[in-house]
Amino acid sequence: MHERQLDPVIAIHEAGHAIARFLTVGDLGGYSEDAAIAYIEVHSDPAQAQSRDSFDKKATLHSQAITYGPRFPKQVSDAVLRLNSATDVTLDELTAIFAKARDDGVHIDKWLRAKLFEIVSGPMAEAIFSQQNFWKIWDSYEAEEDLRAAVENCLLAGIDSDEIQPWIDEAAKRSLETFQRPEVWRATRALANSLPVNGRLDGKLAVGIIRGAMTRGTDLTSNPR
Repeated sequence: MHERQLDPVIAIHEAGHAIARFLTVGDLGGYSEDAAIAYIEVHSDPAQAQSRDSFDKKATLHSQAITYGPRFPKQVSDAVLRLNSATDVTLDELTAIFAKARDDGVHIDKWLRAKLFEIVSGPMAEAIFSQQNFWKIWDSYEAEEDLRAAVENCLLAGIDSDEIQPWIDEAAKRSLETFQRPEVWRATRALANSLPVNGRLDGKLAVGIIRGAMTRGTDLTSNPR
């Protein structure tokens, strides 16, 4: 019986998300670089991963790797906790919190650019690794959860639905330029190589791997897994 292995495309995709978190955590407002990643959870067996139906109800999608860390600006996160720390906050409540934060001077557009960069960077890293077109991946089942997150964050930030695509276009351009930098791609490969087959990679360890690969020029040119 062969030991199950983590699909290298999944590893690269998730590493892309995590690298983007690390690079933009300062734009979220109120978080240190060390807090960029809480942990990365991996399930090589789809049966153990989070699942849901696709938009068209024709496929069951599995999230086999997820990077956890700060999602909202610190002021928004604090307001959510004050509102109700025991149960999920409704979308209407969250939208109102974002609107108030913008009125209070929180840089919501800066936050949104950082989150969209993080969201598109998983599919972008996958596209570079597999030598495919980014938009082909973005429009596939594999990136549907990323699309869902992008749209939801845009709506929370007060962006009209017919204005969302230019924001995604901008994020994709920024991501491509970023992941073409040798030190960023080196760090992406290093982190992908370090992901467990199953379980969690601690966020502080992930940040250390990223820093080390970006600053020391470690040669990590072998394929993930």
